[in-house]
Amino acid sequence: MSQIILLRWGATEWDAQGRIVGHTDLPLSAAGARQVAVDASELAAFRPTAVYSGMEEAARQTASAVARPHRLRVRKRVELCEVNLGHWEGLTDEQFRERFPRVYRQWYDEPSAVCPPEGESIVDASERLHSALKRALRRAGDGDVFVVTGPLAGAILRLRLTHQPLDGIWKVLEDGRRWHALPRPDAAPPAAAPPAAAPPPASPSQQAE
Repeated sequence: MSQIILLRWGATEWDAQGRIVGHTDLPLSAAGARQVAVDASELAAFRPTAVYSGMEEAARQTASAVARPHRLRVRKRVELCEVNLGHWEGLTDEQFRERFPRVYRQWYDEPSAVCPPEGESIVDASERLHSALKRALRRAGDGDVFVVTGPLAGAILRLRLTHQPLDGIWKVLEDGRRWHALPRPDAAPPAAAPPAAAPPPASPSQQAE
């Protein structure tokens, strides 16, 4: 069955500094480039028909690296960008907690109920990302599809594809895996096995017995 491979972009310098990245446009760090090289090697066994990414530089660099072995161009989509975290972007976790203590607790306890100032809510991002994914799959044709996003966007798509609540986003991110392969929701189900053939009718001699 064809699969969607959800891949998070490689690390940036802000990740190393413990800053909230959101959809800030940053390139990969040296550590991120090494991560992506490993991703490309691990994903070489798949046979994708399309590679999609958000518009951020880290997403584009990651997508280009995993698309190159398959000789595919990256299809960039603004609708696949990372969640916009507004005024929180660039803050360290400590700064976020000190400046917005009540919202900080709620963000980790019930993220679907929070909207960052000048940003977007997890709920709104979920609708944007899921709609973009459905459009991408319609245009990709049959086969595996790579989708490269930021970590929050990837976690949201994974929750949507597995029919889990959005407040499970932190649990999804805790596993630390960089990519996940999930069945395409638009893939045709496996063909049903043909019905068993009926036994031949008994011969007259068998009936007499």
